[in-house]
Amino acid sequence: MRCYLAAYHGRVKASCCSVCSHADPRVLVRRTVAGVAGTTLCANCSTILGRRPLTLEQLRAELRAPGDRRLADQRTGRDRRAGERREGVSLERLLGGGSTAGGGGGSQAGQGGAASCSTNADCALVPSKCCACGQTESDFRAVRKAEQVASQPKCEAVDCAPCAAPPKAFAAACDAGACKVVSIGDSPLDACGADTDCTLHAQGCCECGSPGQIALAKSQVAAYEGSVCLPNATCPGCLPLFPPAAARCAGGHCKVEPLACPPSAPAPGSPCSLPSGVDECEFGADPVLACRSKGKCVGGAWQVTDYDCAPLPGPGVAGCLTSASQAGQTCSNEGTFCQVGAAICACDACSFGPCSMTAHWVCSTAQAGCPSTPPPKGGACQGVQACEYGPCGSKTGARRVCKDGVWKDEPQACPV
Repeated sequence: MRCYLAAYHGRVKASCCSVCSHADPRVLVRRTVAGVAGTTLCANCSTILGRRPLTLEQLRAELRAPGDRRLADQRTGRDRRAGERREGVSLERLLGGGSTAGGGGGSQAGQGGAASCSTNADCALVPSKCCACGQTESDFRAVRKAEQVASQPKCEAVDCAPCAAPPKAFAAACDAGACKVVSIGDSPLDACGADTDCTLHAQGCCECGSPGQIALAKSQVAAYEGSVCLPNATCPGCLPLFPPAAARCAGGHCKVEPLACPPSAPAPGSPCSLPSGVDECEFGADPVLACRSKGKCVGGAWQVTDYDCAPLPGPGVAGCLTSASQAGQTCSNEGTFCQVGAAICACDACSFGPCSMTAHWVCSTAQAGCPSTPPPKGGACQGVQACEYGPCGSKTGARRVCKDGVWKDEPQACPV
């Protein structure tokens, strides 16, 4: 593909592309047509008149040379008429900063001075390169909102490796008359004086696919959306994916205060905070509590531990009962736990009070109005409720109580 951009007083007027019949990404070819410098990726182009082959290594060498290297610009008198001029795209812009994997485009704050602004709404955030994972401020650039589209890196042909962690929350804001990249949580977009100044918002442009929630000043929501959303962006509808949370003003900035643990295990290393009174979150519905994934907030980042457990055997498997109605029968495979319909059955010698020499099958089902398996510790709940799960004191036994909107673990009182 070769493309030409026509410019008038520095503003792009139009682009024109045509397909080269000898496409090969190993050779970059220059060509000038009617005074417009163009580029194309072709093989065997040295045999085609009017084209000069240029390898990618030669191109990179030119980019490292001092001065502003531009594609050959052989203007004709017709091109200069009425003050109009046509110019080739700079090599640095063509390759997005001089690297096929770095990709940058358009005007950039920091090249010739930061983008000027009057309010936060004047600024927009763009990636500084292709394959940026959004972990540091250097992964972004702050530009004028009017230049947001033109400043996007040209990454159509770049194959990026998956990022190790979800992106952190950044935006562009106006600081002392210049657009700057800011970190959400300590920026003008989330400055506050009281809780009532704050509101929750999905990180990024759309709630669907967002890595999490952020807290913003209500007066700056439109500025934030303008910073991270492309013009005329539309978001698909989806159900809320975030755990219950509230926006609070702390230390002069809006913060997300979780009211419960996430409903599913978050990505390790992603930002975290835990609800008040919760030191660990559980994920999943495995009836064996030790087999559930556990999450802790360490240094502001999720540390998730997974456990690989085989599911409990079903009815008639590995010596299990065929029906929970057979509970009370003696058994010889003490320590066996089975999933028999909605019941958890265990072969145990101590579940009927004092331990005996003979093991019996004991089965337990959830109380009416309680989840079928122990709800995850730290998960969201409503009202005041206590749920017991058995057999008491076993690996499937638990007492979960709904307090302050979250499920909490309490010790079981087992018969002796």
